[in-house]
Amino acid sequence: MPACLGIHDEDNSGYADDTCIWAVANDLTTIGRLLTERAEAFYRFATGNGLKMNASKTQLLIGVVPRLLRSKHLLYQ
Repeated sequence: MPACLGIHDEDNSGYADDTCIWAVANDLTTIGRLLTERAEAFYRFATGNGLKMNASKTQLLIGVVPRLLRSKHLLYQ
């Protein structure tokens, strides 16, 4: 993914016309903010280059390391 998006190589993956963007943080508020920023940056890049986004093919998956569910560090607000 182009560096101009501000999305580093370790935060995305792509193959053909599929792209996956992710975020890792200690709380859901930060994860939500990071994902929103990255999705908006990718949308600007895609539409600016004549690509169309298909919302019906977009998915959100949330995963948690089981030990973090018991941790006070994972704060859902």
